[in-house]
Amino acid sequence: MKKLSITLFVFCFTIFFLSGCGLKSTNTSKTNANTSGEAVETAKTLMSITDDQNLFPIKDFYIQVADNWKFSKDLQKPATFKIQNSKNQFTILISIIPYEATDEGLKSSINKSKESLLSDAVEKDLTINSFSGSKITGYYTSQSTDKNYVGKKLPEGQWLNAMQGCFTTSSYSGTFTFLYNTSDTTQINEALKMIESIGIIN
Repeated sequence: MKKLSITLFVFCFTIFFLSGCGLKSTNTSKTNANTSGEAVETAKTLMSITDDQNLFPIKDFYIQVADNWKFSKDLQKPATFKIQNSKNQFTILISIIPYEATDEGLKSSINKSKESLLSDAVEKDLTINSFSGSKITGYYTSQSTDKNYVGKKLPEGQWLNAMQGCFTTSSYSGTFTFLYNTSDTTQINEALKMIESIGIIN
């Protein structure tokens, strides 16, 4: 998976998601009184950051970033942020939209993602798994291995493995992509725990 194509890769997955996820409108102009004071401090702790400017993309959304992972953001539409491990062997890309999604819509989206990944995969089929956290539910695919790079030395900026997923919370929904070149399953488990930690401060 080429470095230059990552943005397009995530964009296409997000379009798949938007085209079939059964969105329910959310009023993003409403101010949540609980996003100040203690709630903001909670968000800071969960995101392992120290300044209000990094409360992404709005102050009532949070994700728990594991130690030794780097966080960055891009407030374009859809708002996207990236989390990488210390060796840059594993990248998580998450896009957020201000709508809830139905379960039927999530299933439709993840099936489209599965078919897209299979087009360049060694695997003949991918498993779709469900997950949930305290404030999030969603689905993700099993690992896809790019058949174009198996047994070859990977050029810098390219990825051998990918997983994709989609989720919804009480006010938002979104997509995520894991891109990695490591066989260390603890990295996958850490990434999934971060996704499961996504929530809204009530």
